Amino acid sequence: MIRFDNLKAVVLDIEGTTCPLDFVVNSLFPYARQALPEFIAEHRQDPQLSALWEEVEQAITAETATDAPQEIADYLQWLIDQDRKFTPLKELQGMIWQQGYNSGNLVAPLFDDVESALKTWHQQGLILAVYSSGSVTAQQLLYGNSIAGDLRGLFTNWFDTHLGSKVNSQSYIDLAKQLAIPAAKLLFISDAPDELKAAKSIMSDDLFDQEFECSFQAAITGSYYGSIIEDAEKNGRVIDNLYDKELPVETWWDLGMNDSTVIWFAQRHKGEIRLIDFYENAGEGLDHYANIIDNKGYKYSRHIAPHDIKVRELGAYGKSRLETALELGIAFEVAPKLSLEDGIEAVRKVLPTCWFDKNKCHYGMECLKSYQKKWDDLNQCFRNRPIHNFASHAADALRTGIVGYGIEMTNWKKKIEVNTNYIV
Repeated sequence: MIRFDNLKAVVLDIEGTTCPLDFVVNSLFPYARQALPEFIAEHRQDPQLSALWEEVEQAITAETATDAPQEIADYLQWLIDQDRKFTPLKELQGMIWQQGYNSGNLVAPLFDDVESALKTWHQQGLILAVYSSGSVTAQQLLYGNSIAGDLRGLFTNWFDTHLGSKVNSQSYIDLAKQLAIPAAKLLFISDAPDELKAAKSIMSDDLFDQEFECSFQAAITGSYYGSIIEDAEKNGRVIDNLYDKELPVETWWDLGMNDSTVIWFAQRHKGEIRLIDFYENAGEGLDHYANIIDNKGYKYSRHIAPHDIKVRELGAYGKSRLETALELGIAFEVAPKLSLEDGIEAVRKVLPTCWFDKNKCHYGMECLKSYQKKWDDLNQCFRNRPIHNFASHAADALRTGIVGYGIEMTNWKKKIEVNTNYIV
């Protein structure tokens, strides 16, 4: 068993490293390929996937291969056949695989020593993370439905190609920053030589000093909230045992259909917002989350859900999630529908008044730091649109709660009054 006393974290690839490549190639990929046309037909108008469909359409337009199909389903199947890495395809595959795991049609095999190695490293106090070309959703589904049972609780961080290419050394610099661990104390395990070469290039002390010495906790480039979270840490607004049993608790939700559901637990006191707890999971029904909030033992004053809870439907009886939740004892208030830009502005206004529980909200805070703008390679600038990755769900749930509470927004259409008396 590997043990290095100077290590802080182990980051693992999946395909060919912890899980046989044969399962990915001969089970997962064919399953997703066959199901793609039907899944696209069912979800083409899904507002939560509109950015993804837009990205696929842009890729089709920019495609240079003369034999590339022009229809979305055909194009994505063509990418699978070409073994092309395309992040939106990875996300769609993850959603399809979730259906397969939930139905019992898919169970992920692991190499014989994986379970014992993961549990031993976890007991040794090492941070365990995944960095795979498969989407975060797909990673969590695989480890949540493995032959060894649900192993997701052993991992604290999940990274996919939204972080960057796995053969680009900058991706591993960013990964080390997000883990807040010196690169020299991070072990990356993979079966791909090019990935290992990229990871190894950041392990020297000189490069670590260059990247981290001046600002080890520096916010990720393009982060919407990173600097504000850093200010909270520097100014003592991140503390242990923040919960006040005399104050009521609100829950702020992001409800995933095919990916993660997130709940922030918040209290209000004299103009402050106190984020006392955080919960995230995937592949579970609303009854699971109802049990979670019941078992927390908090006294609740309100539960705030995103606006689309009223229009999305689950189950065989056509009930909205709003109706299903009410039957489970959760009377949701529905946050108003704002543009994404206005919602982010609202969060940026309120975050400086927020306090965080240091232990219970650690992962949620890391997600907020990692909620960042999408990089435009063509124009070499950030687009005013967030990347959809592991950080999105925590950020969306926080935005739901803040927008649901109500906040004065900037009126960009208001006429600007200019004093012209001094003009001759």
